[in-house]
Amino acid sequence: GTLTVLSGRPGSGKTSIIDQAIAKTIDRGNPVFLFSKEMPERMSANWFNTIIAGRRNMEERTTRDGRKYHVVPANIQRKMQGFYHEKLLIYKDDEPNDVDSVMKSAEECVRKYGAKFIVLDNLMMLDLECCESDKNTAQTNLINRLIKFASKFNVAVVLIAHPKKTPDANADIEMYDISGSSNIINLAMRSIGLRRVSKKEKTDPKAKWGKYDVVLTIIKDRLLGKADFQIGLWSDLTSRRFYTDMRSMI
Repeated sequence: GTLTVLSGRPGSGKTSIIDQAIAKTIDRGNPVFLFSKEMPERMSANWFNTIIAGRRNMEERTTRDGRKYHVVPANIQRKMQGFYHEKLLIYKDDEPNDVDSVMKSAEECVRKYGAKFIVLDNLMMLDLECCESDKNTAQTNLINRLIKFASKFNVAVVLIAHPKKTPDANADIEMYDISGSSNIINLAMRSIGLRRVSKKEKTDPKAKWGKYDVVLTIIKDRLLGKADFQIGLWSDLTSRRFYTDMRSMI
Protein backbone atom coordinates (compact mmCIF):
# COMPACT_ATOMS: atom_id res chain seq x y z
CA GLY A 1 0.00 0.00 0.00
CA THR A 2 2.90 2.39 -0.53
CA LEU A 3 4.39 4.61 -3.22
CA THR A 4 8.17 4.84 -3.38
CA VAL A 5 10.05 7.28 -5.61
CA LEU A 6 13.49 6.14 -6.76
CA SER A 7 15.91 8.61 -8.32
CA GLY A 8 19.50 8.64 -9.51
CA ARG A 9 21.64 10.05 -12.29
CA PRO A 10 22.36 7.96 -15.40
CA GLY A 11 24.61 5.01 -14.57
CA SER A 12 23.84 5.06 -10.85
CA GLY A 13 22.20 1.63 -10.95
CA LYS A 14 18.45 2.33 -10.80
CA THR A 15 17.57 -0.50 -13.19
CA SER A 16 19.80 -3.00 -11.37
CA ILE A 17 18.34 -2.12 -7.96
CA ILE A 18 14.80 -2.43 -9.32
CA ASP A 19 15.54 -5.74 -11.05
CA GLN A 20 16.92 -7.17 -7.81
CA ALA A 21 13.76 -6.05 -6.01
CA ILE A 22 11.68 -7.65 -8.77
CA ALA A 23 13.63 -10.90 -8.41
CA LYS A 24 13.08 -10.92 -4.63
CA THR A 25 9.37 -10.32 -5.15
CA ILE A 26 9.05 -13.20 -7.63
CA ASP A 27 11.10 -15.46 -5.33
CA ARG A 28 8.40 -14.88 -2.70
CA GLY A 29 5.72 -15.97 -5.15
CA ASN A 30 4.36 -12.52 -6.05
CA PRO A 31 4.02 -11.41 -9.70
CA VAL A 32 5.36 -8.03 -10.85
CA PHE A 33 4.09 -5.48 -13.37
CA LEU A 34 6.87 -3.55 -15.14
CA PHE A 35 6.41 -0.49 -17.34
CA SER A 36 9.81 0.29 -18.82
CA LYS A 37 9.97 2.50 -21.87
CA GLU A 38 13.56 3.33 -20.86
CA MET A 39 14.65 0.08 -22.55
CA PRO A 40 12.95 -2.07 -25.21
CA GLU A 41 10.98 -5.04 -23.87
CA ARG A 42 13.55 -7.58 -25.10
CA MET A 43 16.44 -5.62 -23.57
CA SER A 44 14.61 -5.39 -20.23
CA ALA A 45 14.21 -9.17 -20.23
CA ASN A 46 17.88 -9.77 -21.13
CA TRP A 47 19.08 -7.39 -18.40
CA PHE A 48 16.82 -9.15 -15.89
CA ASN A 49 18.15 -12.57 -16.97
CA THR A 50 21.72 -11.45 -16.30
CA ILE A 51 20.87 -10.28 -12.80
CA ILE A 52 18.92 -13.37 -11.72
CA ALA A 53 21.46 -15.77 -13.27
CA GLY A 54 24.40 -14.31 -11.34
CA ARG A 55 28.04 -15.18 -11.86
CA ARG A 56 27.54 -18.84 -10.98
CA ASN A 57 25.23 -19.41 -13.94
CA MET A 58 27.09 -17.39 -16.59
CA GLU A 59 29.75 -18.45 -19.08
CA GLU A 60 32.81 -16.46 -20.07
CA ARG A 61 33.37 -15.92 -23.79
CA THR A 62 36.17 -14.24 -25.76
CA THR A 63 35.82 -11.98 -28.77
CA ARG A 64 38.12 -12.27 -31.80
CA ASP A 65 40.22 -9.39 -30.52
CA GLY A 66 40.68 -11.05 -27.12
CA ARG A 67 38.11 -9.20 -25.01
CA LYS A 68 36.28 -11.18 -22.32
CA TYR A 69 32.53 -11.05 -21.81
CA HIS A 70 29.86 -13.14 -20.09
CA VAL A 71 26.59 -14.63 -21.30
CA VAL A 72 23.72 -16.57 -19.76
CA PRO A 73 23.59 -19.95 -21.57
CA ALA A 74 20.39 -20.71 -23.46
CA ASN A 75 19.46 -23.69 -21.27
CA ILE A 76 19.76 -21.53 -18.13
CA GLN A 77 17.64 -18.81 -19.75
CA ARG A 78 14.91 -21.32 -20.57
CA LYS A 79 14.81 -22.57 -16.98
CA MET A 80 14.61 -19.05 -15.58
CA GLN A 81 11.96 -17.93 -18.06
CA GLY A 82 9.91 -21.03 -17.26
CA PHE A 83 10.05 -20.07 -13.58
CA TYR A 84 9.01 -16.44 -13.97
CA HIS A 85 6.50 -16.95 -16.81
CA GLU A 86 3.34 -15.01 -15.85
CA LYS A 87 5.22 -13.64 -12.84
CA LEU A 88 7.15 -10.88 -14.66
CA LEU A 89 4.55 -8.95 -16.64
CA ILE A 90 6.29 -6.43 -18.92
CA TYR A 91 4.24 -3.71 -20.60
CA LYS A 92 4.59 -4.18 -24.36
CA ASP A 93 6.64 -1.75 -26.45
CA ASP A 94 3.84 -1.15 -28.96
CA GLU A 95 1.25 -0.21 -26.34
CA PRO A 96 0.49 3.51 -25.74
CA ASN A 97 2.32 5.22 -22.88
CA ASP A 98 -0.45 7.52 -21.66
CA VAL A 99 -1.20 7.21 -17.94
CA ASP A 100 -4.71 5.78 -18.40
CA SER A 101 -3.48 2.94 -20.64
CA VAL A 102 -0.57 2.05 -18.35
CA MET A 103 -2.69 2.12 -15.19
CA LYS A 104 -5.42 0.05 -16.85
CA SER A 105 -2.82 -2.59 -17.73
CA ALA A 106 -1.38 -2.49 -14.19
CA GLU A 107 -4.85 -3.00 -12.72
CA GLU A 108 -5.51 -5.95 -15.03
CA CYS A 109 -2.24 -7.56 -13.89
CA VAL A 110 -3.20 -7.03 -10.25
CA ARG A 111 -6.68 -8.49 -10.70
CA LYS A 112 -5.83 -11.33 -13.12
CA TYR A 113 -2.36 -12.40 -11.96
CA GLY A 114 -2.20 -11.05 -8.41
CA ALA A 115 0.70 -8.66 -9.09
CA LYS A 116 1.99 -7.12 -5.86
CA PHE A 117 4.83 -4.95 -7.16
CA ILE A 118 4.16 -2.20 -9.72
CA VAL A 119 7.22 -0.55 -11.32
CA LEU A 120 6.96 2.53 -13.54
CA ASP A 121 10.27 3.30 -15.27
CA ASN A 122 10.18 6.23 -15.58
CA LEU A 123 8.19 9.43 -15.02
CA MET A 124 9.51 11.10 -18.19
CA MET A 125 8.29 8.15 -20.30
CA LEU A 126 4.68 8.51 -19.13
CA ASP A 127 2.53 10.69 -21.37
CA LEU A 128 0.68 13.02 -18.99
CA GLU A 129 -1.31 14.47 -21.91
CA CYS A 130 -0.81 18.07 -20.87
CA CYS A 131 1.00 21.17 -22.03
CA GLU A 132 4.27 22.24 -20.41
CA SER A 133 2.61 24.90 -18.25
CA ASP A 134 0.30 22.30 -16.69
CA LYS A 135 2.97 19.65 -16.12
CA ASN A 136 3.36 20.19 -12.36
CA THR A 137 -0.38 19.84 -11.82
CA ALA A 138 -0.47 16.72 -14.00
CA GLN A 139 2.45 15.19 -12.07
CA THR A 140 0.73 15.93 -8.75
CA ASN A 141 -2.44 14.26 -10.05
CA LEU A 142 -0.37 11.24 -11.13
CA ILE A 143 1.25 10.90 -7.69
CA ASN A 144 -2.15 11.07 -5.98
CA ARG A 145 -3.48 8.48 -8.41
CA LEU A 146 -0.58 6.12 -7.71
CA ILE A 147 -1.05 6.52 -3.94
CA LYS A 148 -4.75 5.65 -4.25
CA PHE A 149 -3.91 2.70 -6.52
CA ALA A 150 -1.35 1.35 -4.03
CA SER A 151 -3.79 1.69 -1.15
CA LYS A 152 -6.81 0.26 -2.99
CA PHE A 153 -5.03 -2.89 -4.17
CA ASN A 154 -2.52 -3.17 -1.30
CA VAL A 155 0.48 -3.22 -3.64
CA ALA A 156 3.93 -1.63 -3.61
CA VAL A 157 4.33 0.98 -6.36
CA VAL A 158 7.73 2.32 -7.38
CA LEU A 159 8.04 5.35 -9.65
CA ILE A 160 11.49 6.08 -11.06
CA ALA A 161 12.15 9.79 -11.56
CA HIS A 162 15.29 11.47 -12.90
CA PRO A 163 17.01 14.17 -10.83
CA LYS A 164 17.63 17.71 -11.98
CA LYS A 165 20.98 18.52 -13.54
CA THR A 166 23.36 19.85 -10.90
CA PRO A 167 26.93 21.22 -11.08
CA ASP A 168 28.20 18.28 -9.01
CA ALA A 169 27.22 15.05 -10.76
CA ASN A 170 28.52 13.00 -7.81
CA ALA A 171 26.51 14.77 -5.10
CA ASP A 172 23.91 12.87 -3.07
CA ILE A 173 20.33 13.10 -4.33
CA GLU A 174 18.47 15.34 -1.89
CA MET A 175 14.83 16.13 -1.18
CA TYR A 176 14.18 18.58 -3.99
CA ASP A 177 16.77 17.40 -6.51
CA ILE A 178 14.17 15.27 -8.28
CA SER A 179 13.00 16.81 -11.54
CA GLY A 180 9.37 17.92 -11.68
CA SER A 181 6.75 18.96 -9.18
CA SER A 182 7.84 19.19 -5.53
CA ASN A 183 4.75 17.11 -4.72
CA ILE A 184 6.49 14.06 -6.19
CA ILE A 185 8.57 13.92 -3.02
CA ASN A 186 6.11 15.60 -0.65
CA LEU A 187 3.32 13.12 -1.28
CA ALA A 188 5.29 9.86 -1.69
CA MET A 189 5.61 7.64 1.38
CA ARG A 190 9.25 6.88 0.64
CA SER A 191 11.97 8.34 -1.55
CA ILE A 192 15.34 6.78 -2.36
CA GLY A 193 18.35 8.27 -4.12
CA LEU A 194 21.29 6.49 -5.74
CA ARG A 195 24.68 7.88 -6.74
CA ARG A 196 27.92 6.42 -8.01
CA VAL A 197 31.01 6.86 -5.81
CA SER A 198 33.44 9.10 -7.69
CA LYS A 199 36.98 8.15 -8.68
CA LYS A 200 38.23 10.94 -6.44
CA GLU A 201 36.49 9.38 -3.41
CA LYS A 202 37.91 5.95 -4.24
CA THR A 203 41.47 7.30 -4.17
CA ASP A 204 40.95 9.27 -0.94
CA PRO A 205 41.60 7.05 2.12
CA LYS A 206 39.60 9.47 4.29
CA ALA A 207 36.48 9.43 2.09
CA LYS A 208 33.51 7.92 3.94
CA TRP A 209 32.21 5.97 0.95
CA GLY A 210 35.51 5.43 -0.89
CA LYS A 211 35.50 1.64 -0.60
CA TYR A 212 32.01 1.32 -2.11
CA ASP A 213 30.67 1.63 -5.65
CA VAL A 214 27.28 3.22 -4.95
CA VAL A 215 25.65 5.12 -2.10
CA LEU A 216 21.94 4.49 -1.49
CA THR A 217 20.18 7.25 0.45
CA ILE A 218 16.79 6.88 2.08
CA ILE A 219 15.86 10.52 1.51
CA LYS A 220 12.74 10.04 3.59
CA ASP A 221 10.60 7.18 4.85
CA ARG A 222 7.35 8.42 6.32
CA LEU A 223 6.34 4.98 7.58
CA LEU A 224 9.52 4.46 9.63
CA GLY A 225 10.10 8.11 10.42
CA LYS A 226 13.59 8.07 8.91
CA ALA A 227 15.40 10.58 6.72
CA ASP A 228 18.88 10.86 5.18
CA PHE A 229 19.83 7.30 6.10
CA GLN A 230 22.66 5.99 3.89
CA ILE A 231 24.01 2.59 2.89
CA GLY A 232 27.15 1.78 0.90
CA LEU A 233 26.83 -0.85 -1.85
CA TRP A 234 29.29 -2.80 -3.94
CA SER A 235 28.41 -3.65 -7.54
CA ASP A 236 29.46 -6.58 -9.68
CA LEU A 237 29.84 -5.61 -13.35
CA THR A 238 29.50 -9.22 -14.54
CA SER A 239 26.10 -9.93 -12.97
CA ARG A 240 25.03 -6.27 -12.56
CA ARG A 241 24.05 -7.09 -8.98
CA PHE A 242 24.48 -4.90 -5.91
CA TYR A 243 25.77 -6.25 -2.60
CA THR A 244 26.06 -5.05 0.98
CA ASP A 245 28.55 -7.83 1.74
CA MET A 246 31.63 -8.08 -0.51
CA ARG A 247 31.98 -11.80 0.29
CA SER A 248 28.61 -12.52 -1.34
CA MET A 249 30.05 -11.52 -4.73
CA ILE A 250 32.59 -14.32 -4.77
